[in-house]
Amino acid sequence: MKKAIVVIMALIALLISTAGAEEKFGVKVYPGAKYSDAETKWRKDQYHSETVASYRTADGSDKVSGFYKTHAGIKGGKLLGKVTYFHVTDAAKQETVEIQVMPSLDPATGQEVKGSTTILIVKRQMYKGID
Repeated sequence: MKKAIVVIMALIALLISTAGAEEKFGVKVYPGAKYSDAETKWRKDQYHSETVASYRTADGSDKVSGFYKTHAGIKGGKLLGKVTYFHVTDAAKQETVEIQVMPSLDPATGQEVKGSTTILIVKRQMYKGID
């Protein structure tokens, strides 16, 4: 019984974190991806932003990128190095949401984590003349 309660609570937490990101950023999180608190904190420091969320999946970058290429309103899909960039722009709010698909990195060492893909979602204010 205790084990069932723990499993149910974990599933609820996962659904809340995914739904919260979709509400906060306005984009879907890759199905089955799990929120990474450690990587989110690390990326917030890198981007100097509170509007960052990092998710991880065991699926490969190509599969994850394919998911984002099929969603209406999401543009991009440009591969630069090992990172594929997507974005959604809300001109009325003067905001752009970036979705970056890349190999996961260990926040403690900066080394690539084998068999893990990161979906990094970053909300930014648009700059005049830049979409």
